[in-house]
Amino acid sequence: MILNIDQFSDLHFIKQAVRDLMKLPLVKLASYSTQTGEKKGIDIIAEQIEKYFHINIRDCKDMTLGELVALMDELDTYAQIISADTDTEDEIRCYSAYVRKMLVLNRQLPEVQIYNAINVKEYLGYLNTLCMGSNTRYPANDRFLLSKLQIQLEKVLKQDPNMSLGSAFDILDRKACAFWIPWCIFIDDYVEQIRDAYDMRWWLISSASDIILSYPYNAADIIERYNGGLPFTKAPLSSEQRAISSQDVPYHRRT
Repeated sequence: MILNIDQFSDLHFIKQAVRDLMKLPLVKLASYSTQTGEKKGIDIIAEQIEKYFHINIRDCKDMTLGELVALMDELDTYAQIISADTDTEDEIRCYSAYVRKMLVLNRQLPEVQIYNAINVKEYLGYLNTLCMGSNTRYPANDRFLLSKLQIQLEKVLKQDPNMSLGSAFDILDRKACAFWIPWCIFIDDYVEQIRDAYDMRWWLISSASDIILSYPYNAADIIERYNGGLPFTKAPLSSEQRAISSQDVPYHRRT
């Protein structure tokens, strides 16, 4: 499939590409082969969704990428409410990593190709405008993260103003891994760099699609559609959870 990146200077194509990606059935993303006995990423995520939302694993695999992203975001919100440490948040990062792996291993799919071929400079400019609006739940964080993205990519964008989103994803990963080589003794710094690059990569798919799609994927509606339990972020917290959430725990949004 040959894509003309120039066409994506039209914001209509940017919007449509994100819509196509969010409508992508998970069964397509989960079609890659694994080593014998190794679970696929979607299997691991589905187990967690069944555990927390009581949605059957088979039903989870019938979801679209947009529905999965909405539920993962709900898990992330829950982690911020009750977790006094980073264990639960690290689980969310792990689930996001599985989704990224599924996207990378399925780059041949037209929906993924279209999204990856979007002109990243046009896309960042578009997001910069929309981040100033009120239709994103974390506008301040989104603007901060977007500025970090622009700084990370500023030099390469000057060299290649027509760079695609797919190329930008690769550069973010390489920047994280390259940090490890000269300063390998600073393990904590390395971990932060990896998280920083991965979080920005995931943000382009997750938060950016939220902005463009204006929240068509509501977690409560998705849970009801698949006959799951009530979203635990809307349900009363247990006494143990209330004790945790009443502690002076700093609010943390992935940055």
